[in-house]
Amino acid sequence: MRYALALCGGVLLGGASWAPGDSLSGTFEPFDSLMAFLTTQAVLGGRALLWALRSRGGGLTLLVIAGYVGLNLYPYLFGGSESRAWALLGAFTTLSLMVLPIAAGTVGVLARQTRLRSQRQVVS
Repeated sequence: MRYALALCGGVLLGGASWAPGDSLSGTFEPFDSLMAFLTTQAVLGGRALLWALRSRGGGLTLLVIAGYVGLNLYPYLFGGSESRAWALLGAFTTLSLMVLPIAAGTVGVLARQTRLRSQRQVVS
């Protein structure tokens, strides 16, 4: 169940991360303004961090990959014909949008491991 939630949630978050940037900056693509870029990173990175702090890394990997799929699916479905024409190039370009979510997830996993390790030492 957890993996299905990571898969569906990742796709939805990836697609939903475009909307706040669009409304805040007035540009459709996250690469067209710093505000849109940072908003996209905050949505995906924040969720990756929270997921990593609460659960193990397997679901996190699926969440990040599904987020990447959602990032590419949203402009294809809701963008204009130009977005569909650039879909393949966009798939390569959006890889750069996954750096911060991967880093945030890694920080979350390390923080969780450190917290669990310190709790085991206190109990011992």
